[in-house]
Amino acid sequence: MAKSKKEKAMTLIETAISFRDAAVIGTEAGNFSKDAVDLLNTEIETAQKFIEDESTDDGQLDTLLTSLNGALKVFQASEIPPSTDEPQVNTRIVTLKGSESERKGVHSLHLGKQIITFIDGKAELTDAIALELENAGYIE
Repeated sequence: MAKSKKEKAMTLIETAISFRDAAVIGTEAGNFSKDAVDLLNTEIETAQKFIEDESTDDGQLDTLLTSLNGALKVFQASEIPPSTDEPQVNTRIVTLKGSESERKGVHSLHLGKQIITFIDGKAELTDAIALELENAGYIE
């Protein structure tokens, strides 16, 4: 059996409440601003008043569904995204010393507590590790 508009509105209100209750207010990635939570809360309260009012008609329920759906989408879109200011790690592809035939296959090199794997004599390494291998005479 199809849900009535009032049942759909109540389900949407419950969904909005669960999003609001799960929201963490803050400035970190994945958080929401207090304003975004407050705006969603205002829409939820307005929708609840319409549901509780016995005189609410289908047209008002349509408006309620549209408004609350829009508020929920805006709220979800307002989640603070992950920072793109993470430090960049520079890498470069290095080649083991030796002839072409000596470099064929998989080779491992132990450097301190690290194991560096070369495939056909090539590996992508951070600049710091590459410099260390270069100074030790392992790479070209």
